[in-house]
Amino acid sequence: MSKKSGYLVRPYLIILIVSILMVLPQIMLKNPILGIDSNFHLNRIYEDAMQIKTGNFSYFQANYGFSQSGRIVNAMYGPIWGYVLGVILFATGSLVKFQIVSDLLLLVVGGSGMYLFTRKSGANELFATIGTILYMNVGWFVAWLTGQEFTAWGMMVMPYVLIMGIRMITDHDQPVRVLPLAVSVAIIIQVHMLSTLLIIIALIPYFIVGMQRANDRVKMLQKTVLAAVLTIIMSANVWSGMLNVTSGNHLMQPFTVANMDNVSLNLSIGDNYLFALGTVCSILFVCQIFAALSTKGLQLATYLNTFVGAFFLIIGSKLFPWQRLATVLPAAKNWLQFPSRLGSIAGILLIAGAAGYLTTRVKATQNSHHQVGTSTFLNWPTGLFAFAALMLVWQNVTVMNGQLKKWDTAQPIQRMDNIYLSNHATAAEIRAGFKGKDLSKGLALAAKGTTDYLNQPASDVKYNQNRNTYTDYINQIVKKNHLYNKKVLADGSLSVTWQAKRRGKTQLPVVGYAKSAVTFNGTKGWNSQYQHSNLGALIVDQKPGKNTLIIKYHPGKTFTLLSLAALVSWLAVLVLWVVQGIRQRKRPLSA
Repeated sequence: MSKKSGYLVRPYLIILIVSILMVLPQIMLKNPILGIDSNFHLNRIYEDAMQIKTGNFSYFQANYGFSQSGRIVNAMYGPIWGYVLGVILFATGSLVKFQIVSDLLLLVVGGSGMYLFTRKSGANELFATIGTILYMNVGWFVAWLTGQEFTAWGMMVMPYVLIMGIRMITDHDQPVRVLPLAVSVAIIIQVHMLSTLLIIIALIPYFIVGMQRANDRVKMLQKTVLAAVLTIIMSANVWSGMLNVTSGNHLMQPFTVANMDNVSLNLSIGDNYLFALGTVCSILFVCQIFAALSTKGLQLATYLNTFVGAFFLIIGSKLFPWQRLATVLPAAKNWLQFPSRLGSIAGILLIAGAAGYLTTRVKATQNSHHQVGTSTFLNWPTGLFAFAALMLVWQNVTVMNGQLKKWDTAQPIQRMDNIYLSNHATAAEIRAGFKGKDLSKGLALAAKGTTDYLNQPASDVKYNQNRNTYTDYINQIVKKNHLYNKKVLADGSLSVTWQAKRRGKTQLPVVGYAKSAVTFNGTKGWNSQYQHSNLGALIVDQKPGKNTLIIKYHPGKTFTLLSLAALVSWLAVLVLWVVQGIRQRKRPLSA
């Protein structure tokens, strides 16, 4: 390996080593982590893994996860990335291995993106590498490792999108490249929709500054519009799927936060976690904002990263009146839930700003001394920056080690809120269920009453607002599930059979939607022809003896065509990129 190649590889090698170090406690202990969101996302990922294993695909209907209830979740929540994680679960064959591999994927890909973004923002290799290590250990990013918080996957892609923002303000001839911009935004849409909204808001200041500095503003605007159109086509499966489900249904929203001020960011002393910046980040972010405000001659990217990051930090904190806003805009309690999520972008930008600031200061020192020496790098700001990164790594390794040890306690599940233990399952039974090859056993033993995207009847919308619908879900779906025999058919339908002693109405542990086709005891019909519980569970008139119900979601031709358009666009972009790569390789040879 040449010296130049070594320089190129070195940062990524460090990222890999740090990633392994962060996951090392789980590699050593071989224990799974059942965090606050583990149950929900494991059901989603298990659903996709089983579809891949059996070949019985259903983009909308959950036929394996969520107590085989037929409810719709994945189509509303990072559908394609769910399948990616499903592939990992299927390939690894165990929860522990899945968590280790997915953790490493998150850390390495996200860390590499952060390094590229920080370098693109003008930081040198040293400070970009340190900044990357900091980023890999901040707030919501590391929360996937300790609690399966899905926001982390959005953070993994965010730096790649922000690179496009830096290009807007630094490349005056070609501030917008259509394919990279469209692909990066389309990917984050496929991963995490909320992160998409936040990152687009973050790009606006870069676009405005870029328009002012561009040599051809009209061309920049045209390319931006073209990139937006291409993004819409490449993500057609996501937005058309969401529109498909919301149309004609009264969907129950995700968990509603009681007081948004309580889940906002705050400056704090101690460890860094979701709602508190901790000592390291609090000091670093405040110092960087002050440095950018008081220092002249910094790079434009440093200023913009810092001030946009400060904006997200402020509006994501207790300084912003979120609870007052929620009284005017109640939907914020459902779609944003936690204002601290805004800290994910703040962390990326402020860390990159700090790396850019230190790079500029080092260059100034070098110029004043008319030499480049080791002493210019080994100064106290550099030392503090590196020490901060090491402190966060140590903190998160310690936290992860503590979470892993909970596995061997009387409560292996970290949070028991709205968790129903089937047959009063013991800690030993839970451990056996989740550590075996058949993850369905663990999910059946410990089910959570999440009601996200259930189709509630219009007459029950207000009724449900005053109820603990999580408890209703456990009673209507989870507790009744063992009384019915459920089978997934090759066409993605869910077959439900049961024996009845007498004729009469019965509520099934199966959820229907406006476009759900229902065949009951040989009679074909639609979901609208049946009565439903307050959560949308089907109520049928059973007959004595054997009863059979088959349910399948039919999205219609429009969704199919739009999804096909998305697939074709991805293939076209891939081919175009390959062709461009071949042409670029041939250019030096012809020269």
